[in-house]
Amino acid sequence: MLDYSEQIHDGVPIPDNASFRVARDIDALRGIWLTGQRASWHITISVTTVAEIERTGDSGRFHDLLNWAFEISTYSDECETLVPVRRDRLHSSHIRTIDLLPDTGDRQLLKEALQLGCDAFCTRDWKTILRHRDQLRSLPLSIIAPHEWWEMILPYAPLFA
Repeated sequence: MLDYSEQIHDGVPIPDNASFRVARDIDALRGIWLTGQRASWHITISVTTVAEIERTGDSGRFHDLLNWAFEISTYSDECETLVPVRRDRLHSSHIRTIDLLPDTGDRQLLKEALQLGCDAFCTRDWKTILRHRDQLRSLPLSIIAPHEWWEMILPYAPLFA
């Protein structure tokens, strides 16, 4: 989102040197955000995501990420006042399932997503979360890459054009 914001939000062409996976996700995020402007999805950000941002070493990137997190957080708070979300869907069986993930930070992100009442967890993390998602199928949460989210909503996107 940060590295390709012009391509996603402003329609700037995808760089020629972008890998297939990156180009596919840029295109998907473009469609997701365009549709989402009218679909009024409740998008949220977790405390752990903000903590990860705070560990960013590059001060310029840190500032940009923090602004992005603040925007998402503000939007999430506004949505919550309009339509409260059912929270805390985290149960002991979910914790055992999530604990199968090798990375502590990833486990915490998924736990927070369930506590926040999320229906989906969208990530580009192919090294850990997406790689191990078959082990997480019992969670009441869809774990998806951006291009998969776009494929799911594409048939309905024209309704929000």
